[in-house]
Amino acid sequence: MENVAVLDFGSARMKMRAMEHKENGETESFFYSDETHLATNVDENNTLPLDYFHNVFMEKVKHFIGLAKKHNCKKMLSIGTHIFRELKNADYVTKELEPYIGKINIISGETEGAIFYDLMKSKLDTPNFLLIDVGGGSVQMIGEKGDACYSTPTGTFSLEKLYQKSKEKAEQSELSNMESHVSEAIDKVWKYEKNGYSLLVLGSSHMESLMNSMADFAKSEKVKKGYRKEFELTDFEEIYDEIKCQPYKSLAGYYPANPVMLGGVDKTLIHTITTAKKFNISKVLPTNESTSSALLELLAKKPEALVEKGLEIFELN
Repeated sequence: MENVAVLDFGSARMKMRAMEHKENGETESFFYSDETHLATNVDENNTLPLDYFHNVFMEKVKHFIGLAKKHNCKKMLSIGTHIFRELKNADYVTKELEPYIGKINIISGETEGAIFYDLMKSKLDTPNFLLIDVGGGSVQMIGEKGDACYSTPTGTFSLEKLYQKSKEKAEQSELSNMESHVSEAIDKVWKYEKNGYSLLVLGSSHMESLMNSMADFAKSEKVKKGYRKEFELTDFEEIYDEIKCQPYKSLAGYYPANPVMLGGVDKTLIHTITTAKKFNISKVLPTNESTSSALLELLAKKPEALVEKGLEIFELN
């Protein structure tokens, strides 16, 4: 089997997952991330400025290509999510990048969520779980009872852009508006029964590590329970009460591995708490898995399934 890589262009960050196949038959996966904040670099016309694209963004892409080649990856799958679905000059950007990484497969939010859900379904024993994938631009929701995936443009950057005046911290009134917005968005798209789910799975990348780090640093002794997979909803509520309305720079101790992520954690917690309450779920499982990790497994083991979905795979030189 060949070594492969998935390059994922999101609203908040550029991520790459690479998989190496060892001589003993085992595999090893590697994860890389760069806080590109594409959503905040687009102009008022939702266009990515060309100077930023050529002088900054392109260099970051080339760095990731170098990492893929370091792992001796032969195939690469590149995907664009919400930011590329909305970008006015996406055609220009994708054409310029194509010689280096092949076609950027711009996938719908529904496809994004369904691919992620299938991965988690194969990994969990719990049949009746609800999955939310909180990204920078959009949020995907999918549950077995609904047998459908819904995507809402309520990601962390989208909420910040709509309601938050300062990038340094959010005010209570702004957070309240975000809570109402998320609640209304769920009611608008979800037409199925909301009861019957026993677990809320929270993605994507970093979430398990992020929430365990935040719980470990929390002031509340009730939240400090050591590293764990599953949380009580009340743990999330206590953490949210601690960090909301605080300057983001003051939260660095909650996640020293990547404190930049803390600028969106209040919005992530709003999504988690609001969704769990609407669906009467008391247990939350944050995961480091994501759509890109699901795609990596398919690229390594069932590339034909990606081709059937209309996705193009690039041969790295």
